[in-house]
Amino acid sequence: MTFRNQILAFLLLLAMIPAFAHADEQKATVVKVDKDKREIVVKTKEGEKTFTYRSSTKGIENAKDGAKVTILYEKKNGEMRATSVMAQ
Repeated sequence: MTFRNQILAFLLLLAMIPAFAHADEQKATVVKVDKDKREIVVKTKEGEKTFTYRSSTKGIENAKDGAKVTILYEKKNGEMRATSVMAQ
């Protein structure tokens, strides 16, 4: 691999980093799961928050009333979308 190709590969990698660094994390206790609306309401130190989820959300079965969870999420169009729900 030439030096030029190494530089191009490095720049491509740098351009991709924001896509992977986009997820945030929230530790919370599940208050309610609304399967019809696909929402999880949780209690955090800052108060109650609502996350939407999809069928592709990993670990959604961990979201049960009263469960302590860590939610990985991303913000899109003003809503917080859970990408993963992990039991604590």
